[in-house]
Amino acid sequence: DSSRKGRKEQVVDVAALLRSGDFDVAIPLMVEALKESPNQPELLHNLGTAYLTQGKLAEAQAIFDRLIAIEANDIRLRMRLIDIAIELKDWASAFRHCDVLEREVEAKPDSFACRAKIFAASGDVKKARAILFSALAEYPRHLGLLLTFGDIALASGAPIAAASRGYGPALKLVPRDQNQKLHELIAGKLREAVRMADEDQGARDPS
Repeated sequence: DSSRKGRKEQVVDVAALLRSGDFDVAIPLMVEALKESPNQPELLHNLGTAYLTQGKLAEAQAIFDRLIAIEANDIRLRMRLIDIAIELKDWASAFRHCDVLEREVEAKPDSFACRAKIFAASGDVKKARAILFSALAEYPRHLGLLLTFGDIALASGAPIAAASRGYGPALKLVPRDQNQKLHELIAGKLREAVRMADEDQGARDPS
């Protein structure tokens, strides 16, 4: 009973440390706790998130890989693993997780968005855009696809019309009164696309 009480107090202490952003203290405590409970989902999630917050991508990937082995149907976690793999240029892992998503009917459009991100990040923007055009023909109102289309257009310096093709419809899918934070995020991306287009026009026409 005393050991169980001690573990409970430690969990509470770690939660408080995470809330306060004291990761240098919280992470070693969680690493130690995992030695006793190696398959505890909440612990794995918190440790992976802490590593991610600190920018320790390889460590976060290793922990989230352990978590996805336990919670294989967690679509959001798998998409997070894809994003981490892209940052690490771990294309094999990114495509592997994408293949799993594509087999899930519910996550199929997300798998197309993720696959496009992988190709764009690895330098094949043409292939990424082809995937998105095809996917949007089937899922024209899928927010993730639209945002990915806009993001890739913006990052690759495509014309303003290309970024607007993604961000414009996405903005309509997220009314301000339903999700103000996301609405403003998308609107900000659209403004950034306009700003970049204006700068490009100014560079080409200095007069």
